[in-house]
Amino acid sequence: MSILTRAADFARATTFDRLPGPVVETAKRALADCLGVTLAGSREPVSRLIQAHVRKHSARAESRVIGTGLRVTPDLAALANGTAGHALDYDDVSWTSIGHPSVTVAPAVLALAEAAGASGREVLTAYVLGIEIENKIAGLAMPQASERGWHTTSVFGPFGAAAACAWLKRLAGPEFVSALALAASTAGGLRSNFGTAAKPFHAGLAAFHGVLSGLLAGLGLGAAKDALEAADGFIQLFSGRPAAGEGPPFGEPWDLLEPGLVLKKYPCCSGAHPALDCLLEMLSASPFAAGEVEVVRVGLSLLGPRELVCHDPASPAQARFSLEYALAAAVVFGRVGLAEFSAEAVGDPRVRELMPRIRAGLDPELAGLGFIGTAPAKLEVVLRDGRVLRGRSDLARGNPEKPLSDRELEAKFLECAGAVLAPERCRRLWWDLMGLEEVGDLARLMDLLGPD
Repeated sequence: MSILTRAADFARATTFDRLPGPVVETAKRALADCLGVTLAGSREPVSRLIQAHVRKHSARAESRVIGTGLRVTPDLAALANGTAGHALDYDDVSWTSIGHPSVTVAPAVLALAEAAGASGREVLTAYVLGIEIENKIAGLAMPQASERGWHTTSVFGPFGAAAACAWLKRLAGPEFVSALALAASTAGGLRSNFGTAAKPFHAGLAAFHGVLSGLLAGLGLGAAKDALEAADGFIQLFSGRPAAGEGPPFGEPWDLLEPGLVLKKYPCCSGAHPALDCLLEMLSASPFAAGEVEVVRVGLSLLGPRELVCHDPASPAQARFSLEYALAAAVVFGRVGLAEFSAEAVGDPRVRELMPRIRAGLDPELAGLGFIGTAPAKLEVVLRDGRVLRGRSDLARGNPEKPLSDRELEAKFLECAGAVLAPERCRRLWWDLMGLEEVGDLARLMDLLGPD
């Protein structure tokens, strides 16, 4: 039995009642987080551009473009909402794929569920299955796919979106397999595009391609059932090694629980988060101002320099991939949130003056840990009065081992959603999402995601 056949059989046999309670609770938190950052991201320039494109080319008004009054076909809604969800780089992360799974799966699920009048339980089931299949397939080609320079969100994301689409459309076994195999042929995305509008577009494309693969498979478009493990197949091409074994044990354990998702505390590349945690803790314990800093030395693991590629950012998009900017902003502003990634903040003279004194490089000990996504960091802050502050963070806040509290997650959601919606609507949406399994028709909830 092929890997994709096993994945399809597993998904088709799964119902909401078979999902463990902790998986459902994790899914609700992750979906709420994803929707919040999508609302905030819907105002970004790249999102506006994609919204204009889908408005022009959609044939039917079926699925909400989040943050707008526009409805388009499900595939184009997934494109627009996936792009908006990743525009701020504030969406969740998985260390299975070193990528962003929810922003590829949730837009596909919501677009199709709204068009079909699906229930909250169906939404949760499709989302959970999409994440599970996406990340278990990712494990077959990781870490090599990331080491080779691929943006893993757009490599593995189409599988999650296709699986969710196929489940919601109740595709038969062969068609379900074809949906996943078609998604395999859409995988791509280059890390060289980090710091540009192409990166969030990658996420939108992954959601779009997954929905398109599911819809076309349902119409009879076929593909190879062994597209993963065959010679010249997905695993060989993205990992550089031949496939081995039967493939992953789907649902044993559920990837949403182990290793779980990282819900971000800061709206920037996760590679900077441990260093940010460490520096903000230093500032809290021993406050200092930017003018007091002689130099900040940062030791990184292997992944950090591959992701944090913008050393002199000229825009908010570049600043999200700049360790120098993130740490300088933390010192100057005392926090790192949405406001600290505005054009005004990026151009602040105090930040610009401090950035050249922040110097990062590989740390031999951390590099020896391999190509891991957790991005551990060591910091040494030398102050002009002679003080030297040292610290280390192996795991950022927001990881399952250091989770954001319910209050912190709600505050993040309300801040993000509040960029578009009135406070009362934001609160109502939050409570609907926390009780999503009780929602009978997703269309009612999606009505809350447009402008007041």
